[in-house]
Amino acid sequence: TSDTNNNIYFYSATIFINAATVKVDFGRDLRVSAGGSHINFRSDFTAVPRITGLSIKNGIIGFPVMNNMAVSGADIFVYDKDGAAIGTADVDWEVKGS
Repeated sequence: TSDTNNNIYFYSATIFINAATVKVDFGRDLRVSAGGSHINFRSDFTAVPRITGLSIKNGIIGFPVMNNMAVSGADIFVYDKDGAAIGTADVDWEVKGS
């Protein structure tokens, strides 16, 4: 207040922050065949997670694609630079969500 006889003093306080809990799931060296591979995510996601990492590990030139994303899992496919499915590739993946 503007009245100096009635000031308010805080001697201690507790601050609560309501922040989302981030859950992470990942897989390393997943063998993906030409027809793709299905992965299952951890069972406690409440929404479809986002992809935070997806890479080919065994030196094959191409790109991995994660399709059919759901709360429970997704499908991973690997294609070469011309868009043709690669016979076999090892992939690392990571997803985060709540």
